[in-house]
Amino acid sequence: MHPVLLIAFVLIGMLAAIDLIADVGEGTRLLHVLVEGAVVLIALTGAIMVVRHLLHETKEARNEAEDLGRRFVTRLFCFVK
Repeated sequence: MHPVLLIAFVLIGMLAAIDLIADVGEGTRLLHVLVEGAVVLIALTGAIMVVRHLLHETKEARNEAEDLGRRFVTRLFCFVK
């Protein structure tokens, strides 16, 4: 589910940024530009949070896999003796 959220945040941010650039070129009102700029910042923040969460989950999974590997080897050698 997290990669889908990441893709969604990135797409929202990109589309809003493209629209923001077009709006500024057309002389859109300041309030509209500020709101759309906020959407870009919120989308970027969401994408960063998802990436950080994915990296944290990856680190936890790696640590758990290493721990399970150590425990497996320890128990394997207990049975061999």
